[in-house]
Amino acid sequence: MHIYNGKESKLWDEFTLTDQGLFSWDLMERASKKLTEKILDIYPDMDLHFYVIVGPGNNGGDGLAIARMLSEQFRSVCVILLQTKGSPEYEQNLSLIKSKSSIKICNFKEFENSSLKKGILIDAIFGNGLNRKPEGKNEKAIEYINTLDYPIISIDLPSGMIPDVLPDWEIVKATHTIMIQSVKLSALFEECGQFYGNCHIVDIGLSRSFLKNHPSDKVYITQTTINPFLKTRTVFSHKGAYGHAALACGSESMIGAAILSTKACLRSGAGLVTCYVPECGYEIMQMSCPESMCISDINDRHLKSVDIKDSFDAIGIGCGIGNNPDIRDWLIGVFKKLKGPGMVLDADALNIISQYKIKIPEGAIITPHPKEFDRLFGPSNSGYERYLLQVKMAKLHKINIVLKGHYTSFVNDEGDTWFNSTGNPGMACGGSGDVLTGLITGILAQDYTIDEAVILALYIHGLAGDIAAASLSQEAMTSMDIINHLGSAWKECHALKNSGTNIEK
Repeated sequence: MHIYNGKESKLWDEFTLTDQGLFSWDLMERASKKLTEKILDIYPDMDLHFYVIVGPGNNGGDGLAIARMLSEQFRSVCVILLQTKGSPEYEQNLSLIKSKSSIKICNFKEFENSSLKKGILIDAIFGNGLNRKPEGKNEKAIEYINTLDYPIISIDLPSGMIPDVLPDWEIVKATHTIMIQSVKLSALFEECGQFYGNCHIVDIGLSRSFLKNHPSDKVYITQTTINPFLKTRTVFSHKGAYGHAALACGSESMIGAAILSTKACLRSGAGLVTCYVPECGYEIMQMSCPESMCISDINDRHLKSVDIKDSFDAIGIGCGIGNNPDIRDWLIGVFKKLKGPGMVLDADALNIISQYKIKIPEGAIITPHPKEFDRLFGPSNSGYERYLLQVKMAKLHKINIVLKGHYTSFVNDEGDTWFNSTGNPGMACGGSGDVLTGLITGILAQDYTIDEAVILALYIHGLAGDIAAASLSQEAMTSMDIINHLGSAWKECHALKNSGTNIEK
């Protein structure tokens, strides 16, 4: 799913009208039908009253059409007009609304002074065309909506929000936002996402051929994204056909990180897995991960002198290795010997790099969380600002950066971006990052490109977390539960690909 800004989204609409031989009215009717279906899916109670607050543009036109369609589904509807004039589609819809005696129409002042019944507010004041601060009745309406203790559904994006970044004025704080066709970039950052509430996306049938001629450098990862490169094994497969992955991990107090990353790597489909650990972890790893090979350092407490072969297809370094001068010197030696493109760096490897200002090998994949990212590249004032720095640093240092978060972002060394759609707050637990490192490393070993390996690992990792949360709850799940549900995640992805089903979350 491509992520477009407001101007690009408008171009997509215009392209669709020409490509499909439609009038604007036709596309608005199609969109409003899908939006109405989603609204009733979220709030099916027949006793609820719907209050639809509309602005003068096409977002308001959508709101009027939704009001009409809700009324046709025998719902009680009140339309609040902020202006009496608007776009041609707005005025045509308003004319139809006025012909229906079942729909109450009032102005904003009347709405403010009325006694509201149990119901839902539908925010259709502004869409993605907003580029300046709302004024007059529009501004007052947004402020008033936020004082009401009612569920709010915003159409396309919360009124007052703009598609890309957080503005410095009042914004509707929605309970749900139903986005049209694709996700909005601003929804993917914490400072803006809090206004969107629960996000839903409806496909209104915009022409897919637009994507080929106007590809975005930002993509929202869904099942549709991974389908083209998700591989199916042949009946003549053998372990040598699926790569040899290695992990350098663990220290005296953090052998658990080694176990988690190794178990995840084993669940990635890699043909062979070798783990390098300090001597104190050797017996533990042999018992915990018998499917992997294990090589121990002569040092008992942490990695210090073990020599990692350069014949592996991919290697993950850093999970629980600790941080001291011995490990620093060992890591520098590894960087001199091994090539970056097959390397995944996480956790303590990143802490050592930031502390001692070590150059990251070109082509490497790094997987920091926000604090680790800030230590590496400097602080940011917002999620969007950090994302811009992520793009800049990936291109400058020719590395691939996976910035972990609710919508984990992956920027490759050319600056192309993917945001992951799977995952949930239950994954905010110790060891989740170790699981991701093992998974990326194992998939990378299997002849996937760097982009493919990271995209697939992010999606599978998050999906396994979603399946685990559905079974166990977000509160009770652990990182080992993510590993235990990786099999179900793989099965679901293959089943959906084989069925020809495209899932856009």
